Order: sequence, then C-alpha cells, then structure tokens
Amino acid sequence: MAKKLYWAYVSFVDQPGGKERPVLYVRENQDSYFVYRLTTKFANKSPQIQKNYFEILDWQAAGLPQKSWIDRGRINKLPRATTKLRHIGELTTHDIKRLAAFKS
Repeated sequence: MAKKLYWAYVSFVDQPGGKERPVLYVRENQDSYFVYRLTTKFANKSPQIQKNYFEILDWQAAGLPQKSWIDRGRINKLPRATTKLRHIGELTTHDIKRLAAFKS
C-alpha cells in the first residue's frame, strides 16, 4: 500500500501550468512516477468530487503543513526525467488501513 508523501510539480488538469504540491507516491516504472495529488481544498468542491477525496486524519504526523485530502479520482503520471520528488513523510498505519478500505 502506498504511504510515502512527497512534494512534486504537478500540472493542472483543466488549464496550462501547474504547481508544487504534496503527492502520495503509488509506484514507478522506467519513465514515470505514478502519484495521487493531495489537496487542502475540500469544502468548496461538489459532492461528486468530494466522494473521491480521502481525508488524512493524521496529517501532522505525516509531516503535512495543514489538513489534507488524497484525490483518488485520478492517478497522475509524472515524468521521471524532469520530476524531482522531495520527501515530506509517510502516512500513519491508521491512515494506511483507512485508505486500503476507502471506496470512492
């Protein structure tokens, strides 16, 4: 199960550009990292989008600067050649078990 959190540059889905944001590392292959984006924006999202968001209860123990959610709606593919992952921390055992049981 994925548990490592990193900072990485992630492109926006609906417009040009992107930003440095926390991500949950899932796996990698020769060319890419596969990650879920984390977000601090939950309340202003539609119920349809919110159902894909997994709340990290132990966000401080994981090393995150503020309350965060994992966006399970889409896995993001980041090119290894140009992506620098900077380690933040890891999900707690409690959140890992909850994530394994999470169904969006």
